[in-house]
Amino acid sequence: MAMGVADPDIALGQVNCPAETPIVPQISQSQTQTAVSGSRIYLDVSGSMAGFVSQPPQNQRRRFATEVAIYPDMVRGLPGILARQGGTVGVRPFGSEIGSEGGPDTVNQLVNSDIPESQRNRLYRRLANGSRIDQVLEQVAQAESSSLAVIATDLFLTQNTLYGSGVTPLSIPMATILGSGRSIGVLAVRSRFTKAIDDLPTARPHTGAVARPVFFLIIGPDKAVTTAYGALSAAYLQDPRIESHFAVFSSQQASAVDLSSKMQPEKAVLPHKAFVPKLHRDSQQQSNRLLTQYEVQNLPQIWSAALPTPEKQVGARLAFKTQARGALHPALGAKCTWGNEVAVPNLATLEGATVKVTLQPGHILPGQTYLLRGTIVATEVDESVEPFTWMADWSFDASSEAATIARNPPMFPTLNLLALGRTLAAVVMNDLRTHPNALGGFEFVVTH
Repeated sequence: MAMGVADPDIALGQVNCPAETPIVPQISQSQTQTAVSGSRIYLDVSGSMAGFVSQPPQNQRRRFATEVAIYPDMVRGLPGILARQGGTVGVRPFGSEIGSEGGPDTVNQLVNSDIPESQRNRLYRRLANGSRIDQVLEQVAQAESSSLAVIATDLFLTQNTLYGSGVTPLSIPMATILGSGRSIGVLAVRSRFTKAIDDLPTARPHTGAVARPVFFLIIGPDKAVTTAYGALSAAYLQDPRIESHFAVFSSQQASAVDLSSKMQPEKAVLPHKAFVPKLHRDSQQQSNRLLTQYEVQNLPQIWSAALPTPEKQVGARLAFKTQARGALHPALGAKCTWGNEVAVPNLATLEGATVKVTLQPGHILPGQTYLLRGTIVATEVDESVEPFTWMADWSFDASSEAATIARNPPMFPTLNLLALGRTLAAVVMNDLRTHPNALGGFEFVVTH
């Protein structure tokens, strides 16, 4: 490998390398803005939602006394909370189809427990049989990326609804939403439920529960999503009796961090004498000559950096299993030569909050200046931490239905919630693979 004479005083800023994808990705306007172009609330009025808004029978009120009927209050407060973020606020009921749009007053017709149930049923009877959340997500996906949408529903999803049997798989509109730079916030709240659960996959209606999780899917620019959650939490979720969880699914999981200024050698820079020259006998000239390259033998150079403390984030975000990738490049003079690239397998490992970069034995010249460049990328979602932990606790599926009914929990869990979380995570990972987004990176000069 022919090498030129290196300038030992070369600085990183002087290294002139061909243009590459920046380590730190550009942040789009949709990620940073706080105002939205408008908001729309979608309220599930299918039959399975009735228990959240109905009063318990007079002779059973003691049984429900410890549960808070928080869902109607939150829905009534939504229009005012969203209006503060800018634009107009519309309300649309949905069930077997999406109903016509109304103003904020529509909310009272949907969740006011003082309205006789027979009257409420007459208003939305044609929507009650089914919950076409797939149609709602398709409509939200086609909305402006600067808009905000909140879907209030029980997320009681059958396999057909989730994966698409006769309907659009939910992953398709979710991919469109995340691909546009928006985030999907999942707010789960324990709320009183006074009706029988009659849409179980195989069993008869279940009447033992006094509460169920109700969900608010908050979709829009990341800042608007977390702002809406913050306002809802401050106004309605401070009562210790109200259990809630919030998670954000986004392809913009974390701002990429530049570790260049933080990378420090764990071992002293290898002295030149550590590079053992090899003598080569030229068979024709019968003379000894010193090779112009040396081999590092079992003397890896280790650099490490603690990851910067991330900014305080609202809600759980996906955690990733990561991998660092990169290479060591010879820097000649004030320019960077890419022709004789020295590959460094297993460039780095991410261990907890520390990045370790090990320069494996390879062919390196003493006294030569190199550019070390790498990025940390997500390889898969880590399901051992939130939000998957609480989603698993609040979820059941067809295989665990009988055991769940036998356990008879006061708060009956949600059908296929964990599967929905995994679907969202798969959409995020697919978007990251399609549009590579490094979680971090490093780029600095190493002189041996």
